[in-house]
Amino acid sequence: MKDDGQLDRFIADLWLTVSRIMKRTSKHMVADGADQYELTGPQMFSLWQLRDSGSMTMGELSDALTVTHGVATRMVDRLIDKGMVERSRGDDDRRVVRVCVTELGETVTAQAITGALNVIRSVFEDVSQSDREEYLSLLKRIEAAQGDETEAAPMFTGETVA
Repeated sequence: MKDDGQLDRFIADLWLTVSRIMKRTSKHMVADGADQYELTGPQMFSLWQLRDSGSMTMGELSDALTVTHGVATRMVDRLIDKGMVERSRGDDDRRVVRVCVTELGETVTAQAITGALNVIRSVFEDVSQSDREEYLSLLKRIEAAQGDETEAAPMFTGETVA
């Protein structure tokens, strides 16, 4: 029989480490250009996703962020109140609601993304390309092993942020 206690300790360490990494990354995103608007980490990730996608339906956004439609709606409502995003109805089907980043949202997101990417670059710049590829490969294998049938949308398109 396997040592479940050792596996449980590994899982707890993994969970805490990944959570701290995400929290620190979110903190840098919010601090670099977004703190004056009192944006949260999840709001910044939403803006980042919308910025890279152009516009999305509420369903597409909730799927990309892996949250419920209700959570995505409340987040968008708050971002609309801050002037960061806007909703529009589809031209062909008025039932379809699309969300896109405003000019203000674009400016704030670009600043935040630049700050977050600089932090992440500083962490990985001394890690070899093969180690980075192995790290990403392991994360993708973990994601695939979770059995989620929906493929996550990429959070970063690789475009240079102005």
